[in-house]
Amino acid sequence: MLSNQSDDEISFYNFEYHKEANLPRILTDGPLKLKKKSFMNDSFLSSESSIISKAYSYSSLLSIKTASSILFNKEKQEDVDSDDLLSPVLSNSVNCSASEMYLTKAIFYSSFQIHALKSHTANILENEIFVFGGTNDFECKICIFLVKINILCLDTMYWHFLKINGKPPMPCQNHTATNVGKNIVIFGGNDEKTYYNTVHVFDVTRYYWYTPITSTVKPIPRKGHTACFYNSSIYYFGGETDTKALNDLWKLDCSDLDFPIWSEVETTGHKPSPRAYHSANIIGSNMVIIGGSNNIDVFGDIFILNIEKSLWIKVNIQLSLPRLAHNSTIIGPYLFISGGRDKLSYFSDISLLNITTMKWEKKKINSAVSFERAHHASVFSDFRLFFIGGTDGKTLFSDIYFVELASMAYYSSVSICHSLWLVTDLF
Repeated sequence: MLSNQSDDEISFYNFEYHKEANLPRILTDGPLKLKKKSFMNDSFLSSESSIISKAYSYSSLLSIKTASSILFNKEKQEDVDSDDLLSPVLSNSVNCSASEMYLTKAIFYSSFQIHALKSHTANILENEIFVFGGTNDFECKICIFLVKINILCLDTMYWHFLKINGKPPMPCQNHTATNVGKNIVIFGGNDEKTYYNTVHVFDVTRYYWYTPITSTVKPIPRKGHTACFYNSSIYYFGGETDTKALNDLWKLDCSDLDFPIWSEVETTGHKPSPRAYHSANIIGSNMVIIGGSNNIDVFGDIFILNIEKSLWIKVNIQLSLPRLAHNSTIIGPYLFISGGRDKLSYFSDISLLNITTMKWEKKKINSAVSFERAHHASVFSDFRLFFIGGTDGKTLFSDIYFVELASMAYYSSVSICHSLWLVTDLF
């Protein structure tokens, strides 16, 4: 595990694996302390890599919350040269090929299950998945938009219908739901006739809904946008109204969730074209936008926003198939792109973007069932990537499948630690 002891010193904690407890534990002989200069030196990497590799290998056995804090360097970094367009993204290492993946249908032990859904959201907090909103009719002829919150406990695989307090949002789909501490922030979305731009907060500790007082300046109502949390704020990009697609960027300062503050972010660089139903992920201090549609074209392009510099860059790689309504999830040094659709087809593939090399790695999925899926939700926990609901264009689903990662390769690729800088020559 990495920790900064001072501005010029980094510590590594070695782990050993405790078989009986099925958990790693820190060795008692204390951390290995290194100066940053020697930490970045190739001679150190070759001589001490076995110790670092052991620490990172065992760290992969920790929960995703712990593993993500190890894999993604959230400590103070040295300044980037002015010529570099992006700040440090990962504190990790050389590439290691990931293994095959296994798709399994989840088995539940409760009689209650969620409705068949699409265009809903799923958030994971403390090993519980919170599913909110969506619609249960993929043709939207007689749409019933849901406002219920259902909880799936991953320890017991039991669904619970949550009885809530406070005033919930209006029933909606195509909204965003973002974790902010022990809260889930809902913004935007639509029902059959109305588009929304209100902010609602669900307090997970009290099962309580409330509508905070926001600033008068705010985004226009929208659906199909994305939301990413970074440095106490949520960044919202794109979406669409009933007449046009959008490519504006808004920041909601959540330092005080009772009084969050809106501001529009002015950006420079190669800005994405207006779009909705794209995906967005935070990697370090960067937001990665992939795909989407403007109701005419379906996109396969990739853009990165350096949040600190408000600078857009178009990456010189594309999706193998342009798509919308897909999911993207960060797992170790990989960005997993699952499902989605274009104008004619629904997709069943999972593509991996290796962030250390900025190259695609398409992996085989071992499954006895066909898994075309779009407008679904996904969460990641305990080395399983869960897919919840969605549609294949013909059927609306209530089931949950998960991809079992066949080995620790997605994490053990972090074995020789050095800072990776995404700069212009990588694109």
